[in-house]
Amino acid sequence: MKRVYFFVLLGFLAQPLRGVESRIVAVVSDRPILSSQVQTRLRMAVAGQKLPDSVKQRLVSQIVKVLVDESIQQSIMQEAEKQGFSPHLRDEDYEQGWVLMAQSHSLSVKDLQRNFRKNGVPFSYVKTFLEHEITWSRYIEWAFYDRARPTKQEIALCQNQKAYKGGRVKLAELALYVNKKSEEQSVLSRIQSIKELLNQGMPFHQAAFQFSQGTQRIRGGDHGWIFWDDLDLLAIKQALQQAKNHCVVGPLRTRWGWSLFWITERDDMGGPLTQKEAEHLVFQEKLSLLVTNERLQWAQKIFHKILVAT
Repeated sequence: MKRVYFFVLLGFLAQPLRGVESRIVAVVSDRPILSSQVQTRLRMAVAGQKLPDSVKQRLVSQIVKVLVDESIQQSIMQEAEKQGFSPHLRDEDYEQGWVLMAQSHSLSVKDLQRNFRKNGVPFSYVKTFLEHEITWSRYIEWAFYDRARPTKQEIALCQNQKAYKGGRVKLAELALYVNKKSEEQSVLSRIQSIKELLNQGMPFHQAAFQFSQGTQRIRGGDHGWIFWDDLDLLAIKQALQQAKNHCVVGPLRTRWGWSLFWITERDDMGGPLTQKEAEHLVFQEKLSLLVTNERLQWAQKIFHKILVAT
């Protein structure tokens, strides 16, 4: 497995977006990330939102991080292709990608396309973006689904353990990962900027689709139903229990980094799980752990060197 290098030219981040079309802002392996790509992704991320330039500018560092993550994922998939991975994308896959993206923006596909057109986002760029997202989802399916499939014993154990617990919550998460201690404050600052964007009116699922590093990003961060007792940190459980529906909660520190949460529905009564519900829950838990562990392993190899421009 080849080593992947990650360089971020932080001097760029303090400069205006305009007039730096050809500057390299990051390099992952042999692939440069240009400031023009950052600008296009920023226009795509905030399409349809009336935001002051100062708010947009604070999102630049997160856009760079997202593009770096996508380039890292590209390296992972290239390695997988040597082992037989092949996504076989079809026209209907792109159509479904448009539908998922429109749903995360709370818009119809036509309205979303109109917003992109008004904001100067080329459809060719959106197609490349969708191709990456769909291919990454196919890779996760190829690499992890068999290992994440629950056994009969795991399903039965889940049904016994989760039956009649103290309620559950349907929520979405926008997650930013902290790969090492020195990133703690910068990640917190980025997620606070995203929260400000949400306070300005951006739909939560749209922001999660554009900025989250979590495993549910393509679904706008939607986790579905989560049992209160399964939330891994007491502080997160307490904050969410005290929060109202359809309000941004956080940022809260998780095991992996910093997250914002959005509650859409509650079931405070609790009750037994069906076999299908238990199977889905065990599968999602195992899949999330497998994907996150691989991401951390790659992060140790990828974040090899950081160059700060002076």
